[in-house]
Amino acid sequence: MAGNRKERNGLRTKTILVVGGHGYGNAGDEAQCAVTLRLLAERYPGYQIRDLTPNPDFSFGEHPRFAHDYAPRVLLYNHTRRHDWYKLNSRTRKLGFLAVSALLLLNAHLVKRNMKTWFLNARRASFLQQLSQCSLLYFSGGGYLTGATRSRLWEGMVLCRLAKTLGVPVAMSGQTIGVWNGPLERKFAHWGFKDIGVIGLRDDEDSLKALAEIGISGDHVLLTHDDALFCEKAARRQVNGRYIAVNFHFWGMKDRSEKASALESVHLALEKTRKATRIEKVVFLAMHKSDLKSAAEYRLLFPGEVIDVFPAVGRFREIRRAIADAEILLTMKHHPIIFAVGEGTPVVSLAYSPYYVHKNFGAMQQYGVESCSTNLSSPDWPAQFDAALSKALDRDWFAAETMVRRKLLKDRENTFVKRVDALFDRKGSTL
Repeated sequence: MAGNRKERNGLRTKTILVVGGHGYGNAGDEAQCAVTLRLLAERYPGYQIRDLTPNPDFSFGEHPRFAHDYAPRVLLYNHTRRHDWYKLNSRTRKLGFLAVSALLLLNAHLVKRNMKTWFLNARRASFLQQLSQCSLLYFSGGGYLTGATRSRLWEGMVLCRLAKTLGVPVAMSGQTIGVWNGPLERKFAHWGFKDIGVIGLRDDEDSLKALAEIGISGDHVLLTHDDALFCEKAARRQVNGRYIAVNFHFWGMKDRSEKASALESVHLALEKTRKATRIEKVVFLAMHKSDLKSAAEYRLLFPGEVIDVFPAVGRFREIRRAIADAEILLTMKHHPIIFAVGEGTPVVSLAYSPYYVHKNFGAMQQYGVESCSTNLSSPDWPAQFDAALSKALDRDWFAAETMVRRKLLKDRENTFVKRVDALFDRKGSTL
């Protein structure tokens, strides 16, 4: 056994594999990925950084300096292909996912011992070899390791166990974790999270509590920040004049009445904001092309209202610049908040589900502006919004709070990266 481990360590390559929620054209996820790839390349110049993405061609266009391979969800679980076990939308698919995972774990033990794999196709066998030979598996930040994003959670937990079996350290940056769906999912999450080298969280309370619920705690769990906080923005102004920026969407909404209720809430929030700021121009920001559906529905529901759709759909540099130049931002999504606090632009969060309350409130709290949060599912949300808007429009207060917190979070990032340093095998390392 000792000889096998020594031989396996001798096959290690100076490669860092990056996985995450990116690759789908979502501006926030791509911003996180861009910062992660840049940070790793600058910190570990002797290593090749390989991004694992469901769409390598798209990811190469977004991040051309780096190598891109297919993500495990495609190679291992046939995502978007025949026999797609990744969707988990039926009992058959869930059983298929678990069967494939068990086969992968069995074969990981064989790969560890330099033995021939059993019953694996070429894609799966090649991925196990690639994982076994890398120096680090790095989870780029996001809100995908949660019960609300079950397929990504299950995939992530299996990847962590494969890495553990193969002796590969795992690091996670800027994560939102939790919103568990019952005791079985908690046990599954514990199984995956229990041996991770370092976990960085992008909120200060709820994700810590969620990890504690599954028995995960210790000094390897660090409060950090969302990776996208320090992403780039476009150099030139994107929108002329004074304007209110807004993002709203239908993710997770199941029926038309729920969507209509959300749009009515957004309409009321915009009316209140226009009145308070005396600004009529509204610019809708689409973080992903699917957001355009909500903008189209809004125009149908309120045909007399003028709302401009920002043309750079899903492009984080341009969207961040548009937020930087806005007078105020209203948003349902998480990453517009990160862009706003990174630029000192006042923002009011319009969360509508436990998943987004967790993500959005946690982000606002981390930057000291949680009083600018609202919960649209609460009966008294209009009063909440009035109070939140009043606080956000105190621009001096908002800018001062977020500036202080950005400095603190940069210090947290330095602490986190030092913990990642310690995960590497220093023999032969360039660190």
